[in-house]
Amino acid sequence: MNFLTAVILVSFFFGSDPVTKENSQYKEAKYNEIKETAKKLAEKPYVDQRKRLPKWLRDMNYDDMRNIRFNQKKAIWRAERLPFQLQLFHPVCIQKDQVRVHIVDGDKDEVLPFDQSMFIYDNGLDSEYLDPQTLFSGIRVHYPLNRPDYLDELIVFQGGTYFRALAKGLNYGLSARTVCVNTVTQYEEEFPYFTDFWLFRPDRDATSLTIMGLFDSPSLAGAVEFLITPGTATSIDVRVFICSRDKPMKNFGIAPLTSMFFIGENSERDWRDYRPEVHDSDGLLIEKTPDKLTWRPLSNDNGHLKMSFFECENPRGFGLLQRDRSFENYRDLEARYQNRPSVWVEPKGDWGRGFIELIELATHTEYGDNIVAFWKPLNEFPANSNAEYKYRQVWFSDDRALSPMGKTVDTFLCNSPGNPPNTKRFIVEFYWPDVEADAKSGKIVSNISTINATVKNNDAIYNEFQKRWRVFFDAVVEDATKPVELNLYLSKDGKPLTENWTYQWMPMPPPSSWE
Repeated sequence: MNFLTAVILVSFFFGSDPVTKENSQYKEAKYNEIKETAKKLAEKPYVDQRKRLPKWLRDMNYDDMRNIRFNQKKAIWRAERLPFQLQLFHPVCIQKDQVRVHIVDGDKDEVLPFDQSMFIYDNGLDSEYLDPQTLFSGIRVHYPLNRPDYLDELIVFQGGTYFRALAKGLNYGLSARTVCVNTVTQYEEEFPYFTDFWLFRPDRDATSLTIMGLFDSPSLAGAVEFLITPGTATSIDVRVFICSRDKPMKNFGIAPLTSMFFIGENSERDWRDYRPEVHDSDGLLIEKTPDKLTWRPLSNDNGHLKMSFFECENPRGFGLLQRDRSFENYRDLEARYQNRPSVWVEPKGDWGRGFIELIELATHTEYGDNIVAFWKPLNEFPANSNAEYKYRQVWFSDDRALSPMGKTVDTFLCNSPGNPPNTKRFIVEFYWPDVEADAKSGKIVSNISTINATVKNNDAIYNEFQKRWRVFFDAVVEDATKPVELNLYLSKDGKPLTENWTYQWMPMPPPSSWE
C-alpha cells in the first residue's frame, strides 16, 4: 500500500460501495458478459459502428454546438433525488462518436432511447428531426462534490475512450483514456471508442457509482469497469480487459494520461505572455519502490518532440501532477491553472516488465494536449489474445502524501554568463520537512550524473526565505546535436533525502522551423 492509498483509506470520502451481495454478484456477471462480447467482437473483422451524422449537425460551427444543451430537468435519477445524476451529450460536428447508454437497475438492463426533448436548442438554433436510432455522443455524471445542496460535474466520458474527473475544489484539466494504440509511432494512431456504457443505479445513500463500457478499434476490442468514489480525492478503481484481433500490437499503452504544457518556469521563451506559467500538469512522478521516486519536469523545449522511457517492473505508481498551486505563478483569472487536478495511477496485481513512456510534443498554443504518459508492456501483445489490467486512479490536489522524501518544487533554466554557447545553467530547489535542520548540519550532498554533458560550477545554498535547498550548476554540452540527460538527488550520510530529479534538454532547435 502506498502513501496516497493509506491517506484515502482513512479519510471520510473513501467509503465502501453500499451494494448488496446480490447486486455485487450481478455486477460481476454483467462485467463477465461484456468481456465475452468483447472477445466475440475481436474475432470478427473490424467495422466502424458509428453512423454518419445528418448534414445540419456535421456543418455546425463551435457557437452552434454550444447552443445545444442538455435539459437538467431530464437528468436520469433526478426525480428520485439520488446522489448521482446522469446527463447526456448530443452528437454534433466534432463530438461525433455515438454510444448506446444502458441503465441497469437490479437485473434489469434497458437501453436509454435518444429523445430530442432531452435537449434545449438555444439562440434560435433550428433543430431538424433525428431518427430515434440516433445515439448519444457521451455522458456526464453530477454529484454534490463541493456542497450538499448543489450537484457539480464529477466525471465526463466523451470522444474515444477519453474521460475527465474532478475532486473537491478543482476544475477540469488533464484527461485519461482506457487504452492507447500507436501513439506517436511510425504507424497510424488508433483511438478506440466506446460503443456502449452501462450505468448501475446507485442507492439513495451511495458513495460510489459503477460504470462499465465496451470499446472497439481496428486492432482490439475490450471491456472496462469504473468504480468511481468522489471526494477530496476522487478515486476510480479500474478493470480493463483487452482482446487483440488477428495481428500483434507492437505499440499500445495502459492507463494513458493526456495533458497540456505550454510554458513554465523552465521554459526558454521567445514570446511575450503576461502569465509566467500555462499548463495543466508540470511533471511526471514515478514510484518504482517506496524509496525510489523520480520526478521529470515537463517542458515545451525548442520545438522538439521528446520521448522518454523509464523502465521498471511492477511499478508502484505513476502520474501527471500539477504541483505548483500558487495563483501568482499563473495569473489567469479564467483558466485557473492552479486548480487543475493531478492524477496518480496505482497498478494492482502483476503488470510485469515494461516502461512508463512520456511523450512531449512541441506546441505553439495552450489549446491542445501535447503531453502523454502511459504504461507500455515490454513485449508486444500477441494476435488473438487477451489480458486484463487493474489499477486505481486518483484525481487530487495535494501530493504531500505521495512522497515521504524531499520533492522538487522548482526547476529554472538560464544562460550562463561568460561560458561557451552550448552551456545552460540549471537551478533546482527541493523541499522536505527537515530541510532547515539538515541545512545547518552541513552534510547535504548533491549527487549529479549526466549523459552528453559535463557539469561545472556546481554549488548549493539554503533558501531561507522559502525554506528550500537550492542546487545550481552549469551543463556544458558535448554534442549539440544530441539530447542531454541530467539526474540529481540529495543525500545525507549516504542516504537519499529527495526524489530523483531527471531532465532532458535539447540544445539545438529541430531541423524544421519552429517559427
